[in-house]
Amino acid sequence: MIMVAHSIQSFPAYGQLVFAGAFRGVITVERSVIAPADEAEFLIGVTTDLGVSEQSVLDALQGIGISAANLSVSRIVESTIAGGFSPMRTVWNFQFDLILPLERAAEVRKKLDGWRQKPPAPLTELVYGWRRNASQRVATDVQATLLPEMIAEGRRKANALAAEAGRPTSGSLEYVSDPAPTLVGESFGGSGPSSPLAGASFRGAGTALTFSLAFRFARE
Repeated sequence: MIMVAHSIQSFPAYGQLVFAGAFRGVITVERSVIAPADEAEFLIGVTTDLGVSEQSVLDALQGIGISAANLSVSRIVESTIAGGFSPMRTVWNFQFDLILPLERAAEVRKKLDGWRQKPPAPLTELVYGWRRNASQRVATDVQATLLPEMIAEGRRKANALAAEAGRPTSGSLEYVSDPAPTLVGESFGGSGPSSPLAGASFRGAGTALTFSLAFRFARE
């Protein structure tokens, strides 16, 4: 974990953590939760002949709301069509990352399933993967719920260390890190090196969130 010092005033709603003691360690508290999903994230990979423009690809995918802002990869690759049984050929490969409200997931999946079977011109192949995400708004709400109990656990740990050292109470604590969720992109599985989604990763949070809060004993 990268520790970045923050003022105790970063969280005024919960007041200052006041203890007495002279420890120099770091106290950490973690919570892992499955958050409710409110977003759907789609990774979409397509191939085209080399003479096809990026705008033509965007036009072919406009039915699901893709724009140039969703483009994550544009490259020339050696690829096969129809499950790898055709000869290798040089093609354009475009990858897109599209995050939408969860209620649109069924509609977009239906459209992509049809395009996967019969790609719209000028696309020659289309594959996709998707997952449910918890948005930043949801993560913030979950954080607000967990923060009081994480602070309380930090208090208990500090007092336990003070007791072990023969002190009646611990000293002032200051925040080392904010209780922000740990957000780690996840690689898209099931795509071989010649797949239009080779190397693609989800950038959203998913729904498994880990919140970590760290305190250190203040110098007196």
